[in-house]
Formats: sequence, C-alpha cells, structure tokens
Amino acid sequence: MAEAPTPDAEAPGPDDLATRASRGSPGGAPDAGDREGVRTPRDPSALIPVVLAAMLCWGLLAAGLSQLRRRTVPLMPDLWETVLATSSAAHGAQRVGAWSRLGFFHPGPLWFYWAAPFYAASGSKPASLPFAVAVLGAACIVGIVVRTWRTADATAATVAVAILAIGVHQLGIPGLVAPWNPTVLILPLALGLVCTADALERGSVSSIATAVLCGSFVAQCHLGTFAIGGAVVLAALVGGLLRRRKLAAEGGPHLRARHWAVLAIALVVPWVPPLIDQVAGTGNLGSTATYFRTGHGPAGSLEGIGANLTPGAALEQLGSIHSLSSSGIASWAGVAVALGRDHEPTVANDATFGILLAFGLLGATRRRSPSTGAAKLPEGIARGRQLGIQLCRTSLVATAMFAISAVRISSQFRPYLLAGAAGAGLALWLGVALVALAAARSRFAGARAVVDLAATGLAAIVAIVIIATTSTKVIGFGADPEPTPTVAAIAAEAGDHGVILAPAFEHSVPKSLKVAWELERRGVRVGARGPFDDRFSDRQRRFHDPEAIEVHVVTLTDEVPTGCDPVGAYGDATLCVVR
Repeated sequence: MAEAPTPDAEAPGPDDLATRASRGSPGGAPDAGDREGVRTPRDPSALIPVVLAAMLCWGLLAAGLSQLRRRTVPLMPDLWETVLATSSAAHGAQRVGAWSRLGFFHPGPLWFYWAAPFYAASGSKPASLPFAVAVLGAACIVGIVVRTWRTADATAATVAVAILAIGVHQLGIPGLVAPWNPTVLILPLALGLVCTADALERGSVSSIATAVLCGSFVAQCHLGTFAIGGAVVLAALVGGLLRRRKLAAEGGPHLRARHWAVLAIALVVPWVPPLIDQVAGTGNLGSTATYFRTGHGPAGSLEGIGANLTPGAALEQLGSIHSLSSSGIASWAGVAVALGRDHEPTVANDATFGILLAFGLLGATRRRSPSTGAAKLPEGIARGRQLGIQLCRTSLVATAMFAISAVRISSQFRPYLLAGAAGAGLALWLGVALVALAAARSRFAGARAVVDLAATGLAAIVAIVIIATTSTKVIGFGADPEPTPTVAAIAAEAGDHGVILAPAFEHSVPKSLKVAWELERRGVRVGARGPFDDRFSDRQRRFHDPEAIEVHVVTLTDEVPTGCDPVGAYGDATLCVVR
C-alpha cells in the first residue's frame, strides 16, 4: 500500500505513477513498510545529483584519506584526549563524552563510538580520526540529497547538492575533517533538521529514525548543543508519529512491529552508555542537569567568567557562523581557536544573516497549499515545497535556540561554542532554496519543463564550480610517534599488572596522554589518577590494580617526586617509576 499523498498534492493516477517511477521521482509507490523502494531512473538527467553528490563527497574523503596516508592530524585542541576516548570506545568501555573545562564531561560518547571502528581498523592510528569525520560528513551529504530526492524529485536534489557544495566551501574542508567535538556535529545537525522536517511532513519512519540518531549525536557531542539535539529528537519522534497517525487515518499505512523496533533502537541504544555511567559511574548526566540549572559545573567558576561580549555582539558572532557568509568557518569557529579569538563580524555578515532570516521567515509562514494552482502541482513538486516550508520552520527554531545560547554564555566567549549553528544555517539555506524552487515551478506552470531545466542546469554549474574551487588540502602534524625505548622499558617492567599515570601539573598532561596511548598500543593496561585524571579515557579512569606501577612524566622545570626513579628520556621530559 502506498503512503497517502499530502493534502496539497493531487492524487496520482496509474499513468502518473508509472511516469514518475521511470524518472526516479518519489511519486512511485513505496511498499507498506515505508521502505521507499530503490528507483532506477531512465532519464540521464536524473544522474546529475548522483554525480555531483559523489564529487562533493570525494573532496571530504580525499582530505581524510590524505591525513591517514601521511599519518597526520589537523592541529587541534584535545587531540590525545580524543584518541584515548576513541580507544576506550573501541573496547566498548567509554560511557561519557569529551572532557570539559567545567569539571565534568560532555553528555555522551556517540562520536567516539562512530570513530572507533576506523581507529581499530587502522591499527590504533590517530590519523584515522580525520578519515572517520570525513566519512561521517559524506554520509550526511548523501543522506540530505537522498531525502530531498525521495521526498521531492531529482531537480530539488540537484539544488540541494548546490547548497551543500556552497556550505562545504564556506565551512572549509580542513575544519570539517578535524576530529573535534564542537565541529563534528555540524553536518549531522543539518541532516537531522532535514529528516525532522520530512518526519513532520510525511511521518516517514526512516526520517524519524535518522533524525533521532542525528539529534542524539548532536546532543552528546557538546554541552552547547545538548538542548538543540534533544529538541530534534523530540520533534522528530513526537511530531513524526502524530503525522503518521493522521496519514494512517486518511488511508495511509500503519506502523508495524518492525517500525516500532527500529524507532526504539534508534532512541535507546545511543543513550545506553551515558545511562550506565549515571547509575554506576560518574553521574555525568546529573552533572549536566546541574549545569543547565545553575550555570556552573563541579569545577566551579571558570577563569574569566563573565561574558566578554555584549548580547548584541554575541548575536553578530552567531550570524557570521550561521549565515555561512565567512570563509573557513569550521576552522576559525572550530579548531583554530586563536583565529576565532580575533574574528570580527563584518557588515556583510550581518546583512547576510538578516537576509537569510527574512527569507526563512517568509518560507516558514507560507500556507500549506498555495493560493493558486494547487491542483496542478505534481506530487513531487508539492512535497518538495512542503519539505522546504517545514525545513524553514525547524531550522528557525534551532536558530532561535542558538541565539538564546549565545546571549547566555557566561564564560569567555569563543566562536567554537556556537560552531554547530552552521548546521542550522545550512539547513535554513536549503529550506529557502526548496521553497523558492517550488514557487518558480508553480508560477510558471505552463513552462515547467523549462524551469526544471534552468534550475537543474544552474544548480549543476554552481555545484561544479564550487566543488572545483574548494581546497581539499589539510595541513596536519605528525600524530603517530615512533615507539620509544623508555616506554618499552616501562611496558616490560609493568608486565600484566599495568601502569598508573598520575600527572601532577597541567603542562605534563599532554605527554602523559601520549605515553598512555603508546603503552596501550603495546598491550599494557593503563590507569589514571590525580587531579587530571578526567583528561584520560573512561576505561583508564576505572582501571585499578594494586600491583600496577606508577609512572610520572617529569619536565625540566619539575621536581622529581620522592621515590621516583628515572627510567629514561621521553622527548624533552623524563619518565620515572615510583618504586
């Protein structure tokens, strides 16, 4: 049984269905399981979005593969914390998210579990992480294009690729492949908003499940996007199911047991590790709730508490990120923290942000059915229009939530705190483009073929030019140190009992993390204790063996701890063992 058409769509006849199926349009009847069968288009022009999407994805994948081949990683904060957490996830032991300055952790480890298979398959190489991010970004691009195509048609999908190409160009591939939690969520948020819009419009089970997964990913990656990711999950699940029930009452397919199973898995599985931690670990979700209630974490006030920007200036920073009107956003609002500190929004940024919001509001307030020509709109065009309207609405809600976050930041402002807003901006640009495309097709109904040809051609040209001019070069630094004799000696002494690392000073933490990584690669169990144990992985914090040896990293300015015998050099530091 096919899904019931939306109220503004003309019911297709048998000939219409056959014609659309041959064109690869989503008007073809999906099965009762809402699997929206694979379409094999006969029209060569339908391959345009496929080819363009492949070209766009290859830019990301090539950058990630380049880092993996050269064993380098983009310069970024918290690299070794990320590596150790990913290693912990590869063993199924990571329960919390990335380390936070606030004295607890970001909400969940879903990002680490995504990266874990790539890390394990590479032989525990840190350079696998940029490739994992590149694959994630490519998957999100494919998801957005496929969802647009299946809901609307190939012309709308081509427009979507053009918007995505512009977005990737403005964000910058170097920042997009950096494995840092504030930026890895940008494209998943865009996909989540697109699928939420489709869930609200059609009640598609695949869209609901995808939106729930993306929302959970966004919520777990960073405290700043916890509420926004949760809103995506809630809107897609509740709104999508209500829409599905309404369509079922109008003759559409009902949910089956397997659909409920898929939705339950998508909702529950990503949150199992954080829930286990809450019950039998650090209670990190409770700390997260306390932070949102009081504005402070267990570590108390951060240095520099008191926003260094007025609310208006913070919104200007948000606009320069959200509107995608600056270049290299994923770098200066991401891993290049020093550049972000000096970023100053321009008048052009402000104007573009205002124009985008104006067009977004115009699209969001469009009526469900156009005042004229509603009966003449083919189903694919009508559904594409509705997808654009819903996408404008969901993206504007996300934008409003980012705006609230921007003016409520109590620590020193850094653009990476709002990096995720680029995902909402990308989704809003796509929503505006889909509404504009549908308006042109409706306005010039008598020359719809010409409009489609012009839209496809223009979008294809834009996409090709943008993709061709987008740099895939990523400057990385060596992140796969050669094995050292000193660590080998410590590993031999530790044997089966393992090693406890206990850095006493902030400046000794990075080298301690690298020592932990090298020991784990040698098969040595590693634990952590002391004031900086939160920088290590969940697995390492839980490791206890009374016979494990205690190791310290001693720099030139440090005093050697009492009873700590030097073993050998480690770069410009010395490793010693407490005996």
